[in-house]
Amino acid sequence: MVRYYADRYRTGGDYWWDFHDDQFVFGHKDKETKDQIYLVDVEPYMREANPRNKGSEDVLRRISDVFELSKESEKKFSKPARFAHTRDVLKRALKGIREEDQHSFSAERLRLAFEKDAHD
Repeated sequence: MVRYYADRYRTGGDYWWDFHDDQFVFGHKDKETKDQIYLVDVEPYMREANPRNKGSEDVLRRISDVFELSKESEKKFSKPARFAHTRDVLKRALKGIREEDQHSFSAERLRLAFEKDAHD
């Protein structure tokens, strides 16, 4: 999800706005036996991201939300997990924040969350 939002930030275009962690479920379909992760959103809401509107700021907020949710999810495992790949993608996303967005609320929130995580 971090990569998805980072791509939307970089390229612009429509993005999935109403993302929530409770939209991911683990299980299997009827007549199947293998469990896997599914995304369930019966009425997805899309917005457009481009530097001329506030879409870019909102996409940065989504990246921050995904990161925070991944940290919460790590704690749910009986053996603590670290989503190293998510952190690597996040590092690349942070490097790609445009100059004009560097001091936005969401960019600052994202940087602070990542810095705090590095010290935990």
